Amino acid sequence: MSLKYENKTCNKFVADMKKEGLEVKHYKGRYFWEGPAVSCNDLQDVMSATKVKVQWDQLGKGYIVYPVASSKLVAQTADHPVLARPDRVVTAIELESFKAELKMAGFENITAEPFDK
Repeated sequence: MSLKYENKTCNKFVADMKKEGLEVKHYKGRYFWEGPAVSCNDLQDVMSATKVKVQWDQLGKGYIVYPVASSKLVAQTADHPVLARPDRVVTAIELESFKAELKMAGFENITAEPFDK
């Protein structure tokens, strides 16, 4: 998933984590904090991957790490061939596969229909 935020620092954090191969999720934390975050077992995995100032909460044996800067989510899109080229004709099989991927990612009530000219 690609996440876009109002705050440039949060977008930098998302890009750094994606480059490092860490999964970023939108997080609503304590004290009304909101923005991108990653889960990890070793804080150094995240801290060495970005220059963005981060904070963390310990959750059991792991951590949730997120930028000090809070930001509202302004866009969330899947990194998927169906969305990457909206001008491309998508087969019914691709559409069903895409819908299944979105449901597995936690999106519910997805409606999409093939476009027939």
